[in-house]
Amino acid sequence: MDSKKILLIFCLFFGLCLGIFFINRKGDNKSIVFMFPPTDFNPTVEVAGCHCLYKNKFLLLKRCSHKPQGNTWGHPAGKLNPEENPLVGLIREVKEETNLDLSNNKPKLVKTVYVRYPAFDFVYHIFMKEFDKLPNDIKLHKNEHQAFKWVTKEEALAMDLAPGEKECIELLMQSIDHSKTLKKSAKKKVRNTDVNWESEYKSSNENLWEQKPHTFSQDAFSYIQTGKVLDLGAGEGYDCMYFAKKGFKVTALDISSTAIDKLLKKAANSDLSINGIVSDINKFYAESCYDIILSYGTLQFLGQNFNGYISNLKDKTNSGGLHVFYIFGNKGDFYSLAHKKFYFPSEKELLQMYSDWKIIKFEQKNTKLLIKGDKGEALYNLMFKILAQKNT
Repeated sequence: MDSKKILLIFCLFFGLCLGIFFINRKGDNKSIVFMFPPTDFNPTVEVAGCHCLYKNKFLLLKRCSHKPQGNTWGHPAGKLNPEENPLVGLIREVKEETNLDLSNNKPKLVKTVYVRYPAFDFVYHIFMKEFDKLPNDIKLHKNEHQAFKWVTKEEALAMDLAPGEKECIELLMQSIDHSKTLKKSAKKKVRNTDVNWESEYKSSNENLWEQKPHTFSQDAFSYIQTGKVLDLGAGEGYDCMYFAKKGFKVTALDISSTAIDKLLKKAANSDLSINGIVSDINKFYAESCYDIILSYGTLQFLGQNFNGYISNLKDKTNSGGLHVFYIFGNKGDFYSLAHKKFYFPSEKELLQMYSDWKIIKFEQKNTKLLIKGDKGEALYNLMFKILAQKNT
C-alpha cells in the first residue's frame, strides 16, 4: 500500500471511532459516520477492515517506521478497487498484508457505515473473522509492516496504537461481549413469555419501572418544546408526567386499566391533565396528528401489524415531529421464545424504515427482561433505541 492508502486508513479509523460516539448529536453539523447514507451521499472510495480473532486475542500489525504513523499498531484494512466486492477486496487486502488466506473460511460482515468528510464521502465495511486455531502462516509485507502480535484487550491498550485504534478496540470488545451474552441467554430455559399486565400492576405494591422519564424523552424535549404527545404503552406514566409538566397535551395508552388509573391519579395530584386510554395497541390507531409519539418496549406486540402500524404513525406525525421508540430486536431470549408470535425487527430493517427521516440518535443495548428463567435467572434481549425526526 502507498502512503495515500495508509493515510486514508488512518483517517477512517479516527473518524469512525469519533463518529460512533457522536453520531447525529443535537446541534452537531459535523457528524461524519452514519448508519445509513445521508442526504446527497456521494462516495469516492470504499474501504474494508478485518478484526481477526483467536479466543480472547486479536491480531495487530505494526507499521514500518518510514510509513505514516510509523511504528504504531493497527488491524488489517485497505482500500477497495473500483467496483470490487467488499468481501473479495478484504480477502485480497488481508492476503497482501498478512499472507492469511480467508477465501475458504470467509469473514463475517459486521456492519457497513457511511463516512462523510468535508472533501469526500466513503463507505466502510467492517468484517470480523474468528479462528478456531491460531494461524501459523502469517508473513508480513516487508514494505508495509514490521511485526505482528496476537494480544488481549488489556495488552493492546498498553501498546503504541495508531490514532483512534484504542476506541475501535473498546468498541470491538464490547460488541463481542454483547454477542456472547445474547447467545448464552438464548439457551436458558424460561417460563411463558406472556405477561398479564393487569395482574402485574394490581399485585405490585411498588413501581414496576424506574420512577423517572427515559433519557430519550428528555432528548426529544430539546428538539420540541410544545405540542401533542402520544405514549403507546404508557405504563405508570413517568414519561407522560414529564411532558405534561412541560405543557404538552398528552394522550396515554395502555392495555392495563390499573396502570392508567394510577397514571391519572398521579396527574391529578400534580394538577395535570392527561388523556388516558385503556386499549390493546393492536386495536388503537391514531386518528389525529401528534408532535411526539413515544413507545418504550411495547411495539413488539404488534406482531405482523408492525410495518403497517409504524407507517400509520409516521403519517400521523406532524412535520418536524419525533418518534421516540425502544424496540426489542431480533437477538436474545425474548426473540428466541416469542418471535413466531410477536415482531422483532433487525437493525437494518428498522433503520431502513426511517431512511426518509432524520435519525437523531440510535443506540442498541442488551436489556434485562421483566420475566425470568425457570430457575429465577435473569434473561436478556437486544433493545434498539431510536429518536427520529420527520422532515419539514
